[in-house]
Amino acid sequence: MTDAADMATACVVAFIFIIVRAGRHAARLRAVRSGGQIAWRKSKR
Repeated sequence: MTDAADMATACVVAFIFIIVRAGRHAARLRAVRSGGQIAWRKSKR
């Protein structure tokens, strides 16, 4: 079970790390990104 525990721990740590970094980045771009993705999807169709 050690391998499974190590995998779970690594996934949790990586997940938190990604969320923290993405959260800081998205804090600036959230409004632009949400509006930009909608416009991009419409233009792609």
